[in-house]
Amino acid sequence: MLSEHEILVCLDANEKWESKNSTIKEFGETLGLIDMAGQNLSPPPPTYERKGVANRIDFILATQRVSDCLHEFEMEPEILAGSCGDHRGMIIKLKIGMLFNLKDQDMMGPTSRKLKSNDVKGVEKYKNKLLQGIDTHNIAQRMKTLITELQGKKEMNAYQKQLYEGIDKDMFRLCINAEKNIRRGSIGNYMWSPSLDKAHRDSQYWKSRKKNFGNKDATDMILLKAKQYDIEDNDNTTIKEIDENLQEAFRRLNKVKKMR
Repeated sequence: MLSEHEILVCLDANEKWESKNSTIKEFGETLGLIDMAGQNLSPPPPTYERKGVANRIDFILATQRVSDCLHEFEMEPEILAGSCGDHRGMIIKLKIGMLFNLKDQDMMGPTSRKLKSNDVKGVEKYKNKLLQGIDTHNIAQRMKTLITELQGKKEMNAYQKQLYEGIDKDMFRLCINAEKNIRRGSIGNYMWSPSLDKAHRDSQYWKSRKKNFGNKDATDMILLKAKQYDIEDNDNTTIKEIDENLQEAFRRLNKVKKMR
């Protein structure tokens, strides 16, 4: 049956690939599935930390053809880890046209959609609005509560199904609402990705820092973002150091753009 279908499995296995008698490794090897992180990241980073011990217990497994169509494999930036759960996310991008034998016209996004992956500012607004909605509607905690109730049970009862459907509907509405928050702006030449997002954000940070150097009130506001962005900076940073950081940030940004 597997020879007739392409498979992509994303799962929290709760065990390590390299463990003795690893069930997840046996599962993958038996079905001929490829460990995408293990193949593309050396070494693949941990995805879950508990009591100071970090392990890789989350996996994306795929058949050979899906693996051959891989465009990019990335990990959720450490600064975002934990924002939507206690596991570190994995981002996989596939060459959809190659995988499904599609032509260019088959992959054109509808012009009515505001959310475009190459509109970096638009994607940033979408993410911020969506995360705000997730927090306001307590989505993560509601899901955790439901998962706890389902521990040891084979299926959901009518009430639990209703709770699940409620979470799903709320997430759908939040996604639609977040997209409405985007203004139709200029479309860039580069697809959004965590690495491009961080490189762009860092360059804008140091650009703003240089522009407001000497303005104490503005600098204090900017420095509040340093910890959030995981940037080493304080009010003793010299203009020379700011210039050096700005140049380095733009070098990293250009490097990421060339890889896209």
